[in-house]
Amino acid sequence: MKKLLQRRQGFTLIELLIVIVIIGILSVGFAPTLLNAPKKARDGVRKGQIARIQQAVEAYALDQSKYPATGCITSDTDVGKALAPFFQGSVLPKDQSVQAFDADPKPTAACASGFYFYNPGSCYAIMTKLEVGPGNTDKLTPDCAASLNTGTDQKLTPYFAVTQKY
Repeated sequence: MKKLLQRRQGFTLIELLIVIVIIGILSVGFAPTLLNAPKKARDGVRKGQIARIQQAVEAYALDQSKYPATGCITSDTDVGKALAPFFQGSVLPKDQSVQAFDADPKPTAACASGFYFYNPGSCYAIMTKLEVGPGNTDKLTPDCAASLNTGTDQKLTPYFAVTQKY
């Protein structure tokens, strides 16, 4: 009778192992999502900055009756100098986690701002490199006549571009 009245204290080893395994399985499932959240947030900022650049490009075109030349959007390039007055305080957007990518025709030149303006003459594209993707183009010189991928095919392309015909 005394044994029946004794209370069991603590958990058995099996119970503890089962709880640890369940927690491990759940953490493996959620870890990739949680680890990619900062990268996705930075990609969202990049896309927002591209929208700001596009507004500046359109304002420049209205003012100058032409679009800027091809180049990296930095303060020391012709494109950057042309667009700077159309930004508040003449401060060009810059990718804070700067993923410079080779964009100019010269293979040694890297676009330090993280944003590239491509103008072949009949359209333009404003491009940046994403960390997570999916992007909507895998080319540095997108064909503006063809629509870019919408990203719904889950193809992990490295670049995101906004294009406009004129």
